[in-house]
Amino acid sequence: MLSGAIFNQFKDSFALAIDTLGVPGEFHQTKPPSTVTPLASIGFRTPGQKDESIINTIGVGGRIITVKAADLTVAPIKLDVVIVHGERFTVEAVHAIDLNGTILGWKLLCKGR
Repeated sequence: MLSGAIFNQFKDSFALAIDTLGVPGEFHQTKPPSTVTPLASIGFRTPGQKDESIINTIGVGGRIITVKAADLTVAPIKLDVVIVHGERFTVEAVHAIDLNGTILGWKLLCKGR
């Protein structure tokens, strides 16, 4: 277990990285109440050569999207949609980013269009 100060440092660094390097987007919940959540900043990247297993899951046009847990009111699920730069990405798999039992964010493996 990390001490409180170190835990907070990791948590703040995670949020800062997304805020600094991220792009704006929208999260569309597919299950009722089907809310749309604007996101000021999300991590957004294309899988690289070392991500072969991820490419096998989401395809060549897929993206890895990282969202801060604090930005969503519900946990994302398969078939939710994220829109970035007007492009639609469908969530194929969801992985919690967990530190000391606290969910800091979500890594979404998304298929393009």
